[in-house]
Amino acid sequence: MLTGLVMFACRPDARSGGDGDRTSGHAASGRWTQGQEWRLVEEFRIGSADGGDAYMFTIISGLALDDLGRVWVADAQLLNLRVYDSKGVHLRTVGKKGGGPGEFRWISGMDRRPDGKLLVLDSGNSRFAVFDTTGKAVATQPRSTNVSTTPWPGRIDSRGRLYDVAMIRRGSSAGTDALVRFDTAFQPVDTFPLPEFEEQYFEISRRQGNNRDVSRVNVPFAPSQVWSVDPQGYVWIAVTDRYRLERRSFDGRVDRVIEREHTPVPVTDADRRRALGFYGDFIKKGGKIDESRIPDTMPALASFFFDDMGRLWVMPRANAGDNPVLDVFEPTGEYLGRVHATERLIVGPGPAVRGDRMAAVTIDDDGVQSVVVFRIEKPAA
Repeated sequence: MLTGLVMFACRPDARSGGDGDRTSGHAASGRWTQGQEWRLVEEFRIGSADGGDAYMFTIISGLALDDLGRVWVADAQLLNLRVYDSKGVHLRTVGKKGGGPGEFRWISGMDRRPDGKLLVLDSGNSRFAVFDTTGKAVATQPRSTNVSTTPWPGRIDSRGRLYDVAMIRRGSSAGTDALVRFDTAFQPVDTFPLPEFEEQYFEISRRQGNNRDVSRVNVPFAPSQVWSVDPQGYVWIAVTDRYRLERRSFDGRVDRVIEREHTPVPVTDADRRRALGFYGDFIKKGGKIDESRIPDTMPALASFFFDDMGRLWVMPRANAGDNPVLDVFEPTGEYLGRVHATERLIVGPGPAVRGDRMAAVTIDDDGVQSVVVFRIEKPAA
């Protein structure tokens, strides 16, 4: 599965706690008092079915904000990066299909480096491309793994170190998902095997000559394992059946736990019908849907992400049709309070937050993707 990557394996402690662990407890109301709550106020949105090519997206795989207030949007399928000014006006389009400098075959994601340059994962060409603040391609770096996920869950931390996904072998197992940390010279220095977790699938397995063709789809509303790396290089992991997040250092130790009470959200008949409507191709191939395996309640968590100051933003799962809420925590783990969004936000790619602005992907009922940019209003304490 891996090509030319030297792995330095560590063993994460499988316990939920241990010597030196610190559990952060949180009052239900958080630190914000009435009138101090943050608000998301829409400034503008980018993207429409009739806005011209510069404003139409297919598969948004990455977002970034820069120091000049510009919005950078990666489109995996159109194979380009688009840059918009601080009011949402298109400035330039960077990239096209190909294997040369500034060209792509599939854009899985991107992140901004501390020096302001943009690192873009071109998984189709199995490389990272580096762009300066003007959008000029200035370097490429071969990628050391063929594990591809879109949107890309990797990142760059505040010290410029790269975290990329990989697969390692444990004994006789087929493989375990892992994170590899690279130094600023793109040299692998450490590996973090993610805790083993068994996803729930509906599966078709068929023989085609000497090969076995396997098609899988996730069981709707079943728990999953979600993770992310914060700006300091800690790995945060959650299993979505409950509101609990663990922070782990790269040696696997759990040093912080965040937990909050969560009222389960029922899965309605309408939710089931809506979810199963996406399984038409799987059923046409001969797949069987066992509806008895669909949970009665939704997962507690949808996703989480970090802003440029290291704050943790957690999106609990909401009822279908409801706008999301976001719980905000300081880097210390202290709960600040809840922010109400005015849009249904897509969990992948996660929002980009820089200073007092947030860019996030949303989708309308016709499946048209847009980028909405919010101003984060923060009343004085």
